[in-house]
Amino acid sequence: MGVFGDSPVCFKVIIVNYKKLSLICIFTLSSLTAFSQLSDFPKIAYVNVADGLRKRAEPSIHSSIEGRLLYGERIIILERSQSTATIDGITDYWYRTYGHWKGRSYQWTWVFGGYLSENLPLDVPVILGLWEAEENIRHIFLFLPNNVYREGVKGSEWFRSGKWELNGNTLILVTEYGRYEKLDNPEIEKVHISINDRNNIILAFPDKNQEKLTRSNDHNVQY
Repeated sequence: MGVFGDSPVCFKVIIVNYKKLSLICIFTLSSLTAFSQLSDFPKIAYVNVADGLRKRAEPSIHSSIEGRLLYGERIIILERSQSTATIDGITDYWYRTYGHWKGRSYQWTWVFGGYLSENLPLDVPVILGLWEAEENIRHIFLFLPNNVYREGVKGSEWFRSGKWELNGNTLILVTEYGRYEKLDNPEIEKVHISINDRNNIILAFPDKNQEKLTRSNDHNVQY
């Protein structure tokens, strides 16, 4: 793929009128978002639209809706469409991400890139996303926009999950599931959180243990 992608408009202009090529293609590229210039996959992206982002079965606005991603949600992008689309005045590619099982077949899903960004939006809780423990990068924490949290070890099944709530510098973890079964009584833990920056935080647990966490870009970790 060249610098102008697979746009049939630019290709046609090359044949018909070379002098008009630079003006027309510059206009096409300027209407693309910064995210659309990225082409090295897989990669991590964040939903950057307050109303959330629809997942579709195919890279088309006319395709069936297969769910909705929440504002600030972390997703893994696997590839992009061959051509661009323009939605709400924004021109970008469609991107394939993970989906779900439908019967015995797996349904991949597509999202419009005009509402994705490389970085977590600035106006959502910094805690959102996937984190690795500094001393043991296999130990991970995941905080989702719907206030669900998961804690686990890379290469194994999640072994703790539940709800999270942030109240000032206090992170409240309500663990509802341990390993593969629901707990009879949820475990409530109040953790002090220190935010060094948007990519580094420290969790201080009641037993005096601390976890220094770094934001993870590991695209192998799904949820």
